[in-house]
This record gives sequence, structure tokens and C-alpha cells, in this order.
Amino acid sequence: MAEIAGDLSCQIVEAIDNFPSILYTQYQHRRIMTAVAKTQDLTLNIRTKTYVRDLIDSAAAILGKNRSEFMLEVAVREAQDVLLDKAFFALSDTKFAQITFLLDNPPPPNAKLLALLAKKAPWEK
Repeated sequence: MAEIAGDLSCQIVEAIDNFPSILYTQYQHRRIMTAVAKTQDLTLNIRTKTYVRDLIDSAAAILGKNRSEFMLEVAVREAQDVLLDKAFFALSDTKFAQITFLLDNPPPPNAKLLALLAKKAPWEK
């Protein structure tokens, strides 16, 4: 896939003025995940209704996990999504125009792209 979008990706990366802020966000994310992996001796207490606890327990059991493992995994995944969705790109007007142009004018389809799009997604197999 990297070969398919090679030129376009390079142009987009070159067009971003504030790229270090993205790297910093990724660094913060890695640091948080490392801390989670190293400190599994902390306790989180949550008050909930019985039916919510039972629902969580049922879902955890289906996945072969206990309540704590399931809740922590789901909470971490959701936290990652929230943080990654909130990445901020500060661009000059010129760089914004370049990015907009690249997004509005994608490269034409080629054989590798068409082959990739013809494959089933892993969750569809």
C-alpha cells in the first residue's frame, strides 16, 4: 500500500508545517501505553448498575477475559481513538491549499490500487 500512495503521501507530509506536533502526540500516546503496561498494580473503582456489570461480564466471558481485562482493554482502545482523532494540524494558507488540492485531485487508479480494492477485508473473510 505504501507504494500505491508513495508520491501523494510524500507530498502531503511535505505540505504539513507543524509535523513535530503529530510526532509529539504519538510520543505521548506511546508513553501512556508504556506506563499502562508497567503499572498494573493500580486500582480503578467504578460504580454501576447490576445490568451493566452483567452485560460487561457476558461480553468478557465470550472473549475469554475477566471483567478487569475486558474493561481495561476496551477503555484503552477507546482512549486511543479519542486521542488520535484529536490530532491538530496547524497549516499556513499556502500549505492548506496544497493539501486541499492533493485531496481533491488523487492520483489515477493503477493496477496495484485496483488489486488492493478487489481484496476482501480481513473481517469479511
